[in-house]
Amino acid sequence: MNGVSILVLGSDFDVRRRWDAKRMTWSDAAESWKLRDGMRRDFEVGQADRTQEFQDATVRLPERFQDFAQIPQAPDVMSYVELRDYIGRLQQAGHQVGKYLVDLYSKIAFPLAAPIMVLVGIPFALQSPRGGRVIGIALCLVLGLGYFVVHSAAVALARTDLLPPIVAAWSANFLFATLGLFLYLRART
Repeated sequence: MNGVSILVLGSDFDVRRRWDAKRMTWSDAAESWKLRDGMRRDFEVGQADRTQEFQDATVRLPERFQDFAQIPQAPDVMSYVELRDYIGRLQQAGHQVGKYLVDLYSKIAFPLAAPIMVLVGIPFALQSPRGGRVIGIALCLVLGLGYFVVHSAAVALARTDLLPPIVAAWSANFLFATLGLFLYLRART
């Protein structure tokens, strides 16, 4: 890589050290980065900045060459385990992971929509048809669309940090499972 800047942050996210190099290469043998032709600056509170030029330097970073070589997949394409591991790496690096957590929790919550919608539909199947099958089918389609709208709205709110990720992923399931249980208990057989 050419024209590289590396910022080393402290626990309070202030810059503690900055590396600038014309070139950076990965060394598999040393499992570290080799910097060429650059400058290192150290920043300490209450002290003057220290600057040191270098021809060659070695830096160990949590990021390996593979982290830069791989193009990250979209969360909806990753498996549950891949997404969980990706979130762990992002958290270790100090990134915000809320939008990825929503996708992770949704990978468990969304497949449960089918049995929940069956629970919602059973009371309608137990009732005698007043308007015929067409009304029943239309009502089921409206309920299915309603589930999708509630789930999508909750996920959108979580991605803007207005709702916790786990609440967003499970809110539609909870709402429609409660509705289904209520309708089932009220159904006349």
